[in-house]
Amino acid sequence: MKKFSEFSFDEKRKMISDAIRDLRKKATPGDFDLYPWIREMYDDRAIVEDGKNLFEYSYMIAADGAVTLGDPKQVKVTYEAFAEIKGMEILQTGTHVSASGSKVIYVEDDLDQIIKNAEALKETVQPPLVVGHAEGDLGELINAQTVGAPQVGFVVPTNLSKKKNEDGSFSLFADIKDVAAKALDKIGTELKRVSPEIYDNYKFGDKAYGKVLRRVSFVTIPSIKTMADVTQAHLAFGETPDQPTTWVIFSEESPKSTGKETPEMLIKLQERIAALETENKTLKADRESVATKLSEAQQKQKKDEIHRFCDSLKTDPKGARITPAMQEMGLEQFMESLDDSTVTKFGEAKDGKQAELSQLGFMKEFLGKFGPIIRFGETAQTGSGAAPEKFAESPLVADAKLRAEAAKK
Repeated sequence: MKKFSEFSFDEKRKMISDAIRDLRKKATPGDFDLYPWIREMYDDRAIVEDGKNLFEYSYMIAADGAVTLGDPKQVKVTYEAFAEIKGMEILQTGTHVSASGSKVIYVEDDLDQIIKNAEALKETVQPPLVVGHAEGDLGELINAQTVGAPQVGFVVPTNLSKKKNEDGSFSLFADIKDVAAKALDKIGTELKRVSPEIYDNYKFGDKAYGKVLRRVSFVTIPSIKTMADVTQAHLAFGETPDQPTTWVIFSEESPKSTGKETPEMLIKLQERIAALETENKTLKADRESVATKLSEAQQKQKKDEIHRFCDSLKTDPKGARITPAMQEMGLEQFMESLDDSTVTKFGEAKDGKQAELSQLGFMKEFLGKFGPIIRFGETAQTGSGAAPEKFAESPLVADAKLRAEAAKK
């Protein structure tokens, strides 16, 4: 037998729904339409809709999966306009790419199967409309921050429908009930593109049902880009047959919750936020560490390349272009300090163009054009024996000396 922790979310929901149904059957014998609509489910309680009323059931789960319910408590609600979304396009036939990167093909029969299974599993699978594809606590946190509720709304499983498009493809449409009040102003702007999540072969008990709608998510970049955006524009102008059938309507009949989070929810959210902040600090520290190591590696690579370049000038078979003394005076350190990323135009324009080089690139080219160095005073003297002429020190060497001295201080 499975442990409770091994059951899927939908199986847990069904277990709690069955327990509430059994409790109601004992209280009201002969009533065969007693499956509850679970609007919200938490680790220790569930919010259940009963007509125009909402009830909260606390529950405990035994190791063998047996459910024990507490006495129901009515949740106070206010009866005012509650939003619904009608005719939202959620899936199209064709070849698409899943989140895992694999190709998925949907045909008309798949849409028919999803519609059929939504009706058959209406008491077991209640697909929510959410923000993003995140799961668990992170998903709840994202939705709470965006729309002030664990979900934007719920798909009405009995209202799925399909429609043939002009290009011959088919689209699946859904109605959404109990849309969170804080989501209304964002629909059509922040919340307008959707992405479905489909069970490929949903299993419940010993039966396999095939394709089943799991949930629908508002996303930034949908995989199926040909679907119509969700919009509010048709609230007033959606009567025309040739216009899209996606709009937000209002019903005075449905209840609206107070929107007040319980202390347990707030504590849970605060703990999750704290965990995310800690995770963010760790990731930031890791990024900084990687950036430091990368910078050090780049500096070492630059240093090695400059050293090899200077050695090549010193050992040029055609004649040395720099002397060991120039290296000792800090030529390499000077070159290491030069910028090798920003490009600057150097020299006079030739044919309308100037050389575009970084500081380091210019220095390499400059040194590379040196002719072989004549070392005065190192050859035997003839004639009058006069001392060799003293030449002025190269500006390059003088600058290298200054930088080397500054680096030592």
